[in-house]
Amino acid sequence: MSQPKRHHYVPRFLLANFVNTNGKLWVRRAKAPSVWSASPENTFLERHRYSSIDDQGNYDTELEQTYSALEGAAKPIVDKFIDCGRAQTVPTISPTEKATWDQFCYQQMKRVPEVTNQLAMRLPWAERLEQAISQAVEMGITADQAILDEVRSPEGLARIRQNATVKALAAESKVIMAMLAAANYEIGITSGDEFVVGSRPIAMASHGLADAEAGKTTMWFPLASDVAVRPRFSGTSSTRRLSTKEVSEINEHIIRQSEYVAGASESLLKSLPVLT
Repeated sequence: MSQPKRHHYVPRFLLANFVNTNGKLWVRRAKAPSVWSASPENTFLERHRYSSIDDQGNYDTELEQTYSALEGAAKPIVDKFIDCGRAQTVPTISPTEKATWDQFCYQQMKRVPEVTNQLAMRLPWAERLEQAISQAVEMGITADQAILDEVRSPEGLARIRQNATVKALAAESKVIMAMLAAANYEIGITSGDEFVVGSRPIAMASHGLADAEAGKTTMWFPLASDVAVRPRFSGTSSTRRLSTKEVSEINEHIIRQSEYVAGASESLLKSLPVLT
């Protein structure tokens, strides 16, 4: 079986909920006003984004396959949220479905480039490598100079960075998962307005769930052009209509945290602020 190479960081099934009547998305960069048309298949993806790489340059796509399985389990839950939102009812979610939904939300918070690339840039990979080599020498462990030259090369450092990122994504924050598990959910349905979908799709604040717990951020996750959902940390699960102002605030929040945004409406994409 061939390994998947094109890794979507926003699932294709989710992007399909934002297409226009031609089955396409309008896409733009947050920092540029021009828009273009693209299919969900060709939007919000990177080649081998979730693959680890061995010393021979072989790719291991285990994490991407894990994400694919999670997306398959999450899709019926997303569909249930959308259907109930449009009917203005509250869906019944089983404990298994709730656990799947929490995991899906958690991964969408952290698996996107805006999060992982920022983390990778902050970590001094070359410095850490030299520290590891020095410690090995102190322990009497030596390596062939050609091997050291290879790992110190830009390609070697890139592989170290990639593998560390994949390892970090595979790990799980027990604190965040516990907060999500304790939350109910709120579904928001629009009244003719439309949501955009961002390359960082959940409208996060600077302190994420810590602010959400205090009610300081939206935490809305648009699931379709007209339906969004967020964790509710107090009160029971509910469904309500969102005002035009609320939808606009969610869209602006998403474009300010995303490198790219997409949606069904060309005019909506063009109306969003161009970030500097």
